[in-house]
This record gives sequence, structure tokens and C-alpha cells, in this order.
Amino acid sequence: MVDGIVLTPRVAPRSADAKIQTVVFNDAPLKLFLHEFIDMTGITVELASGVDAAVTLHVLDEVTLSELQARMTAVLKSSGIALLPVTTNVLRAVQIESKLR
Repeated sequence: MVDGIVLTPRVAPRSADAKIQTVVFNDAPLKLFLHEFIDMTGITVELASGVDAAVTLHVLDEVTLSELQARMTAVLKSSGIALLPVTTNVLRAVQIESKLR
């Protein structure tokens, strides 16, 4: 059983080599950021209870979905959020202890 909420894809995921241009988040709520991540990748994310952050990411150049996923994951990490694997297509978003960042 999940302590928190489960966010699932709302649309079919894009291919890993799909080109994406101009992705901008300015202090976006974590759930909004994760929904975009989920819809692009097709990966389900379990959001642990109490995990929250405001996320900023500006991607103004053309990148592949794989590159964008790596950038989004790095921004989450710098915001104190880790995505831990649960199964092949499920990640769990948890708060990182401040000493581990």
C-alpha cells in the first residue's frame, strides 16, 4: 500500500528519441511538474506523503525525451526530491535528507 498518492500517465508516452523544445517551469508545484514528467515518459510515480517542492526548469534548446528526463530528474534532486525505482515502470518520489544532497 502506498503512503501518499499515485500519479499515472494521462496520455501515451513519447518515444525516447522524440525531440522536445522549450520546456519552462517557474516555481511549479511538484505535482504539476511530476504530471508532465509522467505524461512524457509513461512512468507511474508514487508521491510519498508530505513530499512537496516548487520546481524551476528552463529548457530552451531542442532535446530528446531521454535528455529532458535526465534534466528533470536532476532538477528534482536539487530540489530535495529523489525518484527511486519500485518496479520497471514505477518510481517513488521521496524527500532527500539534507545531508545527502
